[in-house]
Amino acid sequence: MWYCVHALLYFRYKDGKQDEFPAWENLYLIKAPSVETARLEGERRAKQDETDSDGTLSYNDRPATLTFAGILRVVECEDLDMNSGLPISGTELSYNELTIPDKIEFDKLVRGESANVIVH
Repeated sequence: MWYCVHALLYFRYKDGKQDEFPAWENLYLIKAPSVETARLEGERRAKQDETDSDGTLSYNDRPATLTFAGILRVVECEDLDMNSGLPISGTELSYNELTIPDKIEFDKLVRGESANVIVH
């Protein structure tokens, strides 16, 4: 089976107090026999992205380390090629379920602006 593993990596500041947690949600395409194996492979893959770029990484002008925080979800890929069982153009790799609290926030999101949403 093919899975899309959502991993959370964040910028851990090296100096002082950390009041915010800038983060990236990286999505990895993983082939595995089960969800559990896909999760473990996703963790292994995400940890390969941990770095401080030999001490030169910064975020918001602060020295930082990109650090693996955890796996958010593992999604089985849908619509694989019927003959090969491989992802093809149009394969649904993943999805996110969101709740948008009101029409104003919904319109902001649709316009590509910063909006308040709840990610499930």
